[in-house]
Amino acid sequence: MTQGDTITVKTDLKHNPEFKFDIVEVKPVSPYKTVSIINCDLNLDFEAPLDYEETPPEPALNKRASNVVIDEKDQDNKEFSEFTGKFMRLDGKAVKDDPSKKKEEFDPRKHKLKNGIRENLFTEAFTGKAVKLK
Repeated sequence: MTQGDTITVKTDLKHNPEFKFDIVEVKPVSPYKTVSIINCDLNLDFEAPLDYEETPPEPALNKRASNVVIDEKDQDNKEFSEFTGKFMRLDGKAVKDDPSKKKEEFDPRKHKLKNGIRENLFTEAFTGKAVKLK
């Protein structure tokens, strides 16, 4: 291998079908600037590519002070409302009860499971015909 040589490696990549490596320096230094790479341990150091262009950093966004004034008293009094739109029936009639105004608190004491099983899950009796298999 001689200093100043270019090694080309062909690949199957569509965007870059070949890589080219330029030999910039060889060690140990010899008068002919060559080294033998047969049956040896080879250490490589890569420098930045010659055709590499560093992209400029994105400009930092400047934060500006906002002119919006938020009243902290109003924020504390506001309740969360799941739906703030208008309710309308598909047939065009007026909605009598506003569903967003109803608040039903879930009380786990009213919905206890005895032995971890719902009571009404298997309450319907089997009404089909039974067949005995031998």
